[in-house]
Amino acid sequence: MNDSFVHPFRDALPYIGQHRGRTVVINLPGDAFKDRHLHNLAQDISLLHNLGLRIVICFGMSPQLPEIIAESGGQLEYHQGYPLADEAALRHAISLNGYFRSRLEAMLTRKGMASELSVSSGNFVTAMPVGVRNGQDHCFGGEVRKVRVEPIQQLLDNQHLVLLPSIAASPTGELFLLDSHQLACKTAVALKADKLIQLSTQDLVKDQQGKPISWMDLQMAEQFCQQLTDQDPLLYQMKYALDACSNGVSRSHLLNFNHDGVLLQELYTRDGAGCMIYGDRYEQLRQATIEDVGGLLDLIAPLEQEGILVRRSREVMETEVDRFQVIDRDGLLIGCAALHPLSDGFGELACLAVHNDYRGGHRGEQLLMRIEQKAHSLGINQLIVLTTRTTHWFVEQGFVERPVSDLPGDRQQLYNLQRKSKILIKTLQG
Repeated sequence: MNDSFVHPFRDALPYIGQHRGRTVVINLPGDAFKDRHLHNLAQDISLLHNLGLRIVICFGMSPQLPEIIAESGGQLEYHQGYPLADEAALRHAISLNGYFRSRLEAMLTRKGMASELSVSSGNFVTAMPVGVRNGQDHCFGGEVRKVRVEPIQQLLDNQHLVLLPSIAASPTGELFLLDSHQLACKTAVALKADKLIQLSTQDLVKDQQGKPISWMDLQMAEQFCQQLTDQDPLLYQMKYALDACSNGVSRSHLLNFNHDGVLLQELYTRDGAGCMIYGDRYEQLRQATIEDVGGLLDLIAPLEQEGILVRRSREVMETEVDRFQVIDRDGLLIGCAALHPLSDGFGELACLAVHNDYRGGHRGEQLLMRIEQKAHSLGINQLIVLTTRTTHWFVEQGFVERPVSDLPGDRQQLYNLQRKSKILIKTLQG
């Protein structure tokens, strides 16, 4: 048997259950209709539907609409992110919208899908004119006024996939051209969706050193946006990702649809394939609970086998679990540390461990800082650690090597002479 086929299914199992019944809004830009990966992208969306996701697709018409208008001798301009759409531009948009919708419906329901898929669309969005801003009349350029939640929810409840075009009518019956990014964001917020997914040709989000950023919380995302210029297309996507997460959407994802299978990899692997901005807690440093015992034992087992950590039985872990701080990454424990109070104002830092796949992200420092904060709250002013392998790292964190005689009496009696662990002590600042 080919294990490379089996393991991805097993690894995806927690996410299949976790995502089933969740509402996801996907922004599909016009670029995707020109791309060679659209066939696979539609197939993956159909697969997501069959795995139990409730899916709404908002689709745009750029760059095709400006190109068609240019071919007819016109020009579609934008002002502050909104189109300056005249009547001719609106006519072209209506025609292109119908073509895109028909093409999407055909690709999502073609023969060979795992089960029959019903695709629905309708007048679920009410538009309003952008109007005149800073002296610019946007004519038929519009923005979202209201999303009719109830009929969309009814369709999703009946296992329909819902399409929302970037054209909508106002209460007076006029049609307006919408921005699909705003449409997707407003729809996700109105539906209280679990996820907003923005697909684009934008490459991976990277930090100033050029390293990919796989996730950010709201504060990190806001700081990241401050580094972007107004002309950076990423700023536009980040704006709506932040808006969605600030208004109740749990997570926003920025994905490059040129990467085949990006939707499946993002949703059904732990580390994803793009950048996720979360309004809930994706990776958090927290107090351990009794439910964490199994995860803690799994985390420290490799280090115990190497002799880096002293072996702990399940019974010992269950009695000591309330002394642990853990880093929880989407349900997987990837870091831990424990604090054992001793006599005479001493405390011992024990079992500091970070999962091998997640080292290098300063998580060890975060755990140490949390343990020091906990020690302060307990009146501990001397923090002890015993180590056989990582002396240099602890020295870098302010620990000083000391003899056995400097240990408090109760800890001296328990010192294991056979392990010959280095003793390091750090005086905590008040």
